[in-house]
Amino acid sequence: MLAELAQIADVLDEVEAALVAVLARFAGYGDRFRAALDAGRITDPRDSCHQVWFELHEDLIATLGITRH
Repeated sequence: MLAELAQIADVLDEVEAALVAVLARFAGYGDRFRAALDAGRITDPRDSCHQVWFELHEDLIATLGITRH
């Protein structure tokens, strides 16, 4: 599982670079995800991999102007 999350972190870095090229405010998600992974905070309610992924997801939804409904 940790190896898979490390692969996701690598892909997230690439996705973040593409997003930052358009909107600078997307910077930092990759670093936060990797820091949480390195600290072993996968689902911790604090700054965990799950929390960072969720925040990115919500940011993308808001940016695209879509709703969950």
